[in-house]
Amino acid sequence: MKSIGKILKKTREKKGLSLEEVASQTRIHHDVLKNLEDDNFHLLPSPTYVKGFLKRYGEYLGLQSGPLIEEYLSTHPQEPEQVLVLKGKKIPHLRLDKFIVSGTLSVVLIIILISGFFAIRALLSRKSAHSIKGAEQAASSAKSKPAEVKKPLPSPVTSVKTVSGPLRLEVFAEKDGWLEVRCNGKLLFQGVLSRGAREVWQGEDKIKLRIGNAGAFKLNLNGNSLGKLGKEGEVLKEVILTKENIKVNR
Repeated sequence: MKSIGKILKKTREKKGLSLEEVASQTRIHHDVLKNLEDDNFHLLPSPTYVKGFLKRYGEYLGLQSGPLIEEYLSTHPQEPEQVLVLKGKKIPHLRLDKFIVSGTLSVVLIIILISGFFAIRALLSRKSAHSIKGAEQAASSAKSKPAEVKKPLPSPVTSVKTVSGPLRLEVFAEKDGWLEVRCNGKLLFQGVLSRGAREVWQGEDKIKLRIGNAGAFKLNLNGNSLGKLGKEGEVLKEVILTKENIKVNR
């Protein structure tokens, strides 16, 4: 049976389509399409995205996406969740009959225990008195100090300079990274943005992003530099850009 990539490539070539044309129509990045046709699924973000790419690409070519996804899952099975089980070592029980002491030794032991009890009791009484005195001094000191004002936690919403007209988002990829761009409910882009690539998208009032590696991209909104929205390897589930602010959900 032919591999998934060969089926996709042969069907595309039979229809006389180039990868650039397919990328423009499906909004799947050229590099993602190339990896699908070369069966390089390990270079793509995750099995969930691979299934989504296969469905969209297959349906665009007029193929049934179900068999393609089933073939992918059969050749790339999901690894089961690993459960770590810790086995404790059994502690052997001590047999009391090996440690029976004589009556005289028992009496001596009881006397020692009673003496120790009263000694510990006296020591605890002295420590308790010191503790009470220390607590009173601490309370007196606390009254003389002004109460500390807790700083509010940083908000996930960042204000930006208010802009007029449509939103213009420019994204520069310092490294390869997965990105999704939506505007007014319409998918504008979804795929891997290669290192060195620079893309521009426009929207009326709101642009939503999903970012697979926050440290890979620098953003610029209507001429205002936003820099990087996160650290290397950090996944941003949702970034909402408006004319007034930026909201980041991690």
